[in-house]
Amino acid sequence: MKKTLSSLFFVISSTTIIFSQINFNWDKVDSIPKTKTQIYTDTKIFISNQWNSAKDVIQSDDKEGGVIVVKGLSQKTISYAAATYNYAYSYIVKFMIKDGKVKIVIDNVHCQYMSLSGTEFPNSKIEPFDGDVCLDHQCGKPNSKFGNKVVNMMGELRIELQGIADNYLKTIKVSSGW
Repeated sequence: MKKTLSSLFFVISSTTIIFSQINFNWDKVDSIPKTKTQIYTDTKIFISNQWNSAKDVIQSDDKEGGVIVVKGLSQKTISYAAATYNYAYSYIVKFMIKDGKVKIVIDNVHCQYMSLSGTEFPNSKIEPFDGDVCLDHQCGKPNSKFGNKVVNMMGELRIELQGIADNYLKTIKVSSGW
């Protein structure tokens, strides 16, 4: 009985780890009943709908190899003490395509810059983190008002990136019919 329970716990834990997002990295694979060409075309349509300018964000486009790499940027703001702090987070999205399968990987999430009143402060970047407490020296004391705002901002960023992965998989499964 103990062996069965511990085996069940291991399977549940492993499944959670496989399908969960860890430290701002997403890696999802799905089966799609479409050809590589159909998936490629649908992926290009998704990219043009998701980002304002597909030409500006596509870093690599290998139709034959089935790989499209996108570099995105997310702008986040925090209003605190009569000031608005602007943070820019870059990320890489890789779409890997083959007959009947698709893989999306989102990683390399980094703070590019922080600006205040139009002036960039390169040493004031707050890198992405998981959890409920910002321990970075840029956040002030743990659980401070500013630190809590940073935690909320990270939650928004996480939701935005998770949304890209979820929307892609949902969109790609829809038929391409007119």
